[in-house]
Amino acid sequence: MSKTCTKCGVVKPLDDFHRYKTGAGGRKPHCKECVREYKLRYYEENRDKERERNRRYYEENRDKVREYNRRYYEGNRDKVREYKRSYREENRDKMLDYQRSYREENRDKMLDYKRRYYEENRDILNQGSKISQVQNTRTSNLLASKKGAPYSPEEDALILAENGMTTYQKAIELGRTYASVKARKQHLRAGC
Repeated sequence: MSKTCTKCGVVKPLDDFHRYKTGAGGRKPHCKECVREYKLRYYEENRDKERERNRRYYEENRDKVREYNRRYYEGNRDKVREYKRSYREENRDKMLDYQRSYREENRDKMLDYKRRYYEENRDILNQGSKISQVQNTRTSNLLASKKGAPYSPEEDALILAENGMTTYQKAIELGRTYASVKARKQHLRAGC
């Protein structure tokens, strides 16, 4: 079955119209495309009003929104991670520029925060540095045993795998330096 959109006048299949109990044929009179265009135009014209409405809603329903977001993330963990990864890849320069400008504009604020954080957590940080010295010694020993060793086919497979691990995580897994794993990845992708 088909229906004519009252907005654009085009005859379209029923699936192109939102469901609506009291509408003719149980569908809205405007097609999904026209509704989307209207909503985009409305949002552009009323951006401040919509932002204020959204801000108010979040403040009044903070726990509800956080719980929804937590449940969504748990149910769609791989989808969210893939989206974030692809966004970072596509917008790398934009993100670096933003981070650089933020650091420049908020240098004093960031230094003040770091200074206060260190003062408040001095005992914990000193204890952590002792632990990290032990870990660094273990890592150094492991890296020394791997230094200059050729990569195995299993290691190459892990480096090229699209399994959600970062290059840094792969380096830790393989017991190699980040720089060597990154260089090996570029080498393998180039097909050398």
